[in-house]
Amino acid sequence: MIFSTQIDVTLEKSNVLNLAFGYPDYRLLSETQFALLENASAPSQYSPGTDSPRLLEAISKFYSKLLNKTLNVDDNIIITSGEIEALYHVFSTPVQKGNEWIIFEPCDKFYLSTIMAVEGIPKPIQLKPV
Repeated sequence: MIFSTQIDVTLEKSNVLNLAFGYPDYRLLSETQFALLENASAPSQYSPGTDSPRLLEAISKFYSKLLNKTLNVDDNIIITSGEIEALYHVFSTPVQKGNEWIIFEPCDKFYLSTIMAVEGIPKPIQLKPV
C-alpha cells in the first residue's frame, strides 16, 4: 500500500524525482548529479553488505541473548540488501522442487514469483473479512 501511495504522489508532483522507482527518462541537471554523487557514500536506510563483521557480531550478540541460544554469524545470520533479496532467501532455503506453499492473499507481490522461481508451487488462499 505504501508503494502505491508513493507512486501516486510522485506522479502528481512534477518536481519529484524518486530514484527508488527506476531512472529518470530525461537528463538530470548538473546540480542534481552533483548532489547524488556527493551523497552516494552517505548513510542511508539500507543495511551494509555481508562484509560488515561489526554488524554481524552485534546481531549475533543481541539475538543470542534474546533467544538464550548461541547464534553463529556464519551459519545463523544473513544480512540482505532489501525485501526482495530477503524473500528470496526465505523461500529458496527450505523449498525443494515441487514443494507446495500456502500463501494468504492479499500478500506481497514477490511471494508468488519468488516461490515459482525456486520451483515451488504456490497455493494462494484469499482472505475474506469476517
